[in-house]
Amino acid sequence: MNPIKYKKLAIITPSLVFVAVAFPGPAAAQDGGQKCSNATLKGDYGLHATGIRPALPPAGMGQPEMHATIAIRTYDGRGNFTGIGVLTNGQVSGVSAGRPTSGTYQVNDDCSGTVTINIPGVPAAIKSAFVIVNKGAEIKETPMTPGEIGIAILQRM
Repeated sequence: MNPIKYKKLAIITPSLVFVAVAFPGPAAAQDGGQKCSNATLKGDYGLHATGIRPALPPAGMGQPEMHATIAIRTYDGRGNFTGIGVLTNGQVSGVSAGRPTSGTYQVNDDCSGTVTINIPGVPAAIKSAFVIVNKGAEIKETPMTPGEIGIAILQRM
């Protein structure tokens, strides 16, 4: 083989080792590799969400609409939550306030998880995926339900 190729290989190999060390796997989602569980989420969180969703009939006839929502969600530390929509403003459906929510959540030990959100009057539950950051002080969530596109940021109150 050409000696120049060996030199290039020698330069690349340490870089690959560095990348493997610099980017640990998903088990280190929390600072210091802390593990998470349902108990990581306990208490009140303020929520801000924006996105696109199907507008409910009769106003939207199922067409997509942009929306912004602020809400409060209370986690019990055992996999259940309740909440109240402080205000939602939909491009098609308009403004609504005081809408209750409830549901369940499951936290994985790598600090990722899923949540199922039930909203009275909405025909199907919304399923979302999330990651917990700052040792449970913040949650970043996005819907997995077809037709729902958006992001929610929740911060411990």
